[in-house]
Amino acid sequence: MRYADTMPQKFGDVGLAVIQRAFKLRTLMVHLFRCFLAGLLLGLAAPVLAEREVHVVAVGKGYQTKDVYALPEARVLVDRPGQDVSLVLLDAGDMHWRIEATGGTNISEIVRSGPRRDASEVTLFDIPMAGLHDPGLPLVFKPWGRDFRLLVDTLTANYGTDHIDSFHGVHQVYEDAVRVDQIDTTTVGLARDYLSKLVGNSDDLPPDIRTWIEIRKRDRRFCPRF
Repeated sequence: MRYADTMPQKFGDVGLAVIQRAFKLRTLMVHLFRCFLAGLLLGLAAPVLAEREVHVVAVGKGYQTKDVYALPEARVLVDRPGQDVSLVLLDAGDMHWRIEATGGTNISEIVRSGPRRDASEVTLFDIPMAGLHDPGLPLVFKPWGRDFRLLVDTLTANYGTDHIDSFHGVHQVYEDAVRVDQIDTTTVGLARDYLSKLVGNSDDLPPDIRTWIEIRKRDRRFCPRF
């Protein structure tokens, strides 16, 4: 075989190798971009925003898609432009949390609480998120009761705040997303010291109760809980 006969094949092999290397480089760049996007979405490259908001979403049972082998899903849309959001997710296991956010919303942290770390999956814009797993948070659906007080006390202590900004409890979700789009200013139970908000003006209370309130302001060793 003459050398001239092997030239096209050799150049073809070289061209194929170049194409393969270019494809691998493209795949690597796409992966790096996805990692950067995930970090950007979680606030790693975001500017300092307003005081962090803490929003809690509790779901008992997710929506089963047509893929019977996939985990039931719970979709959450966070619509808080210009705000720094910590999202706390509560489930009973076997859940795929699909999180999305509107433009300008910064989700700086995702905390998921459930029976096992590997029992559920969390994705942000379809990007898998490892997140922070806190198995000690109670699964509740109403903003009252002993377990809810434990939830509020734990989260306010963890985040150094005196309240959580909203609570969404749903026993069963369907295709529609749970919307986190506002601060709840009417549910007094979201505050750590919620009793003081319920008492309000004490001028019309009996003298003995007013005296107890004044003593409580100076000595907080004793505090009734209901």
